[in-house]
Amino acid sequence: MDTLQYQFPETAEQAKLVLTTTGHGWGSNNSLNAAEFFRATHHIHVDGSSTFAQDLWVDCTPNPDACNGQLGNWESNRAGWCPGIIAPNYEYQLDPYLDRNSIQLAYIFHEDYMDLCHRNNPDCVNGVICDNCNDGFNPNYRIRGQVITYSNTSLATSTRDLETARNAELFPNPSAGTWQIRGGDFGKDILLELRSVDGRLIDQQSLSDADALEAKVFDYRYLPNGSYWVKITSERGTQSLSWIKQ
Repeated sequence: MDTLQYQFPETAEQAKLVLTTTGHGWGSNNSLNAAEFFRATHHIHVDGSSTFAQDLWVDCTPNPDACNGQLGNWESNRAGWCPGIIAPNYEYQLDPYLDRNSIQLAYIFHEDYMDLCHRNNPDCVNGVICDNCNDGFNPNYRIRGQVITYSNTSLATSTRDLETARNAELFPNPSAGTWQIRGGDFGKDILLELRSVDGRLIDQQSLSDADALEAKVFDYRYLPNGSYWVKITSERGTQSLSWIKQ
């Protein structure tokens, strides 16, 4: 994974790293049933030092969310999730690093694993190591990471500002691809993000103030029909709006 630089807000008094990691997919030729059924220990490095360990494993019997009686192999324990449950968070306290102002975070995969049944393994022999050394299937992890900070200092100018900022409207909606924003009183330094329903960032635009936001005609006629999310963030708050292109 890429090494990321994170800068703590000046007002931060506590902080933690929250990871959600799940193993998905496995093939009959993959060594040790990776990644879904392989128990791995990954490590989180802080400023180059191995600091936290993530034992990626969940016992599925009994099912943590009492989602039992499914068909298939739901009883089998898994890497980071079980059928019918939300993948759990793994939390790591970053309080000892607050005085560093910023830190580097790196996610290091289980270093002792090797898929012996792979074209990159020169010692793989068909019918000896596995059935097909040229099997191109690759299991994968799905990883989400967030740093959450806590502070006694409010980031909002006032409760009224936050309430006002939530009153924006997107029109026309549905539309063929062009629309505008009216209302909201977002103040200055506005960031508008357009995302797909699965959270993928499609476009983002910066605007100087609320007047520029209301005057802007957004044109996304090139996008396929469907549902999208529009997120507006400024000094006065954040609002998410749904948009349907048809």
